[in-house]
Amino acid sequence: MHFPKNKADLTVMEAVDNLSQMAEIDLTRFEEPEKPSADGQLSEQLDTFSWHDPQYYVYHRERIKETFHALHRYMKELYEKNKEQLKDEETQRGIQAMMVLVSEAAQKVDRHTDIFKGEPESVTELREYKELQHFYLNKIVQKFQKAVEFEVPWQEGWGAGFEEDKIGIQKGGLQTLGAIHRDKEYELFSIRKEDGHPFFNRSLLHHIQLIGQFDFMLRDVTRENPFLRIPIIQDRDAHLAAKEILHLASSYMEQFFKEALKFKQMGFVSAISKAVMALMLAANPRNLKQTAIGKCALHYYTDFHNYLRSGLQSQEYHRFLKNPPQLSERFLHALVNLSHVLAASFFLRTIHRQDIIAFIHLLIEKGSKGDGAQSQTPTSSSLWNGILSQDDRIRRTLKTTLNGPLMMALRLFSEDKQLRGFDPLAQRNFPGLLYTMVGDDLHVSCLRLPTPTAQISIDKAAIADEFYGFLRFISSPKRAQRHLLINLQDRTSWYERARCNALEAMTKNEEFTSALTVVTLPKNVDFYLQSGSYFDQDRAKEFKREFQEQIASAEQCGFFFPSELNRKALLKFTEEALDLIHRVFFDNKDTLAHRSRLDFIEVFYVLLTLKLIEMIKPDTLSFTCKDGVDTGAAASAELFAFLRLMNGSSAWSKEEKDSLLWLLYSSALIVRERAIDHDRLDRLMSALSLVSTELEARHRETVSSLAKLYQAPFFKGLTLKESE
Repeated sequence: MHFPKNKADLTVMEAVDNLSQMAEIDLTRFEEPEKPSADGQLSEQLDTFSWHDPQYYVYHRERIKETFHALHRYMKELYEKNKEQLKDEETQRGIQAMMVLVSEAAQKVDRHTDIFKGEPESVTELREYKELQHFYLNKIVQKFQKAVEFEVPWQEGWGAGFEEDKIGIQKGGLQTLGAIHRDKEYELFSIRKEDGHPFFNRSLLHHIQLIGQFDFMLRDVTRENPFLRIPIIQDRDAHLAAKEILHLASSYMEQFFKEALKFKQMGFVSAISKAVMALMLAANPRNLKQTAIGKCALHYYTDFHNYLRSGLQSQEYHRFLKNPPQLSERFLHALVNLSHVLAASFFLRTIHRQDIIAFIHLLIEKGSKGDGAQSQTPTSSSLWNGILSQDDRIRRTLKTTLNGPLMMALRLFSEDKQLRGFDPLAQRNFPGLLYTMVGDDLHVSCLRLPTPTAQISIDKAAIADEFYGFLRFISSPKRAQRHLLINLQDRTSWYERARCNALEAMTKNEEFTSALTVVTLPKNVDFYLQSGSYFDQDRAKEFKREFQEQIASAEQCGFFFPSELNRKALLKFTEEALDLIHRVFFDNKDTLAHRSRLDFIEVFYVLLTLKLIEMIKPDTLSFTCKDGVDTGAAASAELFAFLRLMNGSSAWSKEEKDSLLWLLYSSALIVRERAIDHDRLDRLMSALSLVSTELEARHRETVSSLAKLYQAPFFKGLTLKESE
């Protein structure tokens, strides 16, 4: 197999990534990577190539050489331009940690692979390795003023209670830095196993600690980190959210504060009072991060959420729910109503977008240096190809920036926040309004909503109290509204099952049957991915039959449809939609290639979502996944783009393109300091390109055909109102 050689030198961060993977080679036998997909980018696939497969040995030899060369180059720059820094004890510990990792990496490659069994016979015989060691021993160490003790602070604290056994590794969990880089199951740092043990081992903590030792060195030599802007963006968003929530709750607050002092000893009253005061402080422009001396708006907004949850967890609140106060007890009614409007506003508030859109464009601009001129000729696929090109530039920028999942793992342990539970809403992953679909007899707001659950152990998850408050607000007789929660988590997986069970169980709670509908659509199972036994099944007739069986079998295949839905109507729609997609987009071909089947499934999921909206008639909608970063963000963007395509053939405006970028990237950048998952994006762009091509060729016919699936006017005069 031939691998293209990178012309550009490795960055320090890329070298560190390679080094960490080499240091964990003994564990990769128990965490076999997936085979690279035929459609993925080669640059993304190379990191998944097995260390133990001979066909990749040539690639790995070059990769190892380039890694040592990059570290050598980094040390030379440090030696020549920052000699004074070498006298600093923290710098010395960082360099020692780096060289410990270099030594571990070399030993693991030699001990656990056959990559160097020819000439040379060992990693340590490489010219690049010898030059790195020689420079360290003869140049760097000589500048140290004194020998410093190398510390491994986490090993003692985490040395007892669990063993790094292979059985545990095979059972799943976070075992290597590679798993951290993939950022798929980072919540396992916060959740315990059923027996109370963590999902990570001592070896992983050791490698995190080593990189933590020289984290500050990388920060000193890299250029300006654009992610330093994220706290400022979050702070301004929290400030504007606080102002909006105060406005929405103002009529409820007046009655509350008339008598609040009389009941200040009541825990419920105290908590709600503090929540409102925290909102007022967050809304004060003097507390914006750029000017605040102490706490900033983001911290006060976090306080507001914590106090609100505390109030909704209080004994008094639950006593009032069981035994509502008399109508004459106006203050107590005002208290309960205020708590509910605060909870609802927490979910319904507008998300400020301009700052993060500017940030996204900054990343694109930084990553576009050296690119040639881009063609501006509009075509059916130019918009989607343009987004993929921008995505490439964003990722190019992020590769040279100290950010991302590894740095977040470092902060998690340095702040001692591990194993405290996975609770997105309480961990500043705030919800809000994305956009609203408006048409004849249709007004549905799409919310950004990570899973509203709190989870301490892998087998138990509980609904967040503020989400209950939101549902009680929208279900009040005055409003009689409904929320459709489309759960995109995998109910068949061991690590998401508890959260799915908690959400789906709410449909059986009589208190919320009029306010909430939960539907689970799987996006990680073999059929959706067309992997496993489905990979080579390309007969269209069999594919559609299996698709119908998936919907009919529902829970056995990862779907969940509540009993309130008309199953007969749902199955009839499925049959009609599958036949229509096959005819309109695939010309009734007898065989469907793998990529075509993926596009087919993606289009059906969008059409199914619209059918659910028609059947349930919700006022609000959310595509809820674990954190709203990848799967949920892609689904929200997909519905937005699909409806825009179906309701207008004109070119997209700059504002609409910015909205799509914002929907795709804002959550991942703010919550996880990375780009949206590339596989989710690539699949989304492919499906939208398919739809665009068909609409460009036969717009009226295509819209007319799909419109027959519905009674609701989804494709006639529907507009998408942005949150700002």
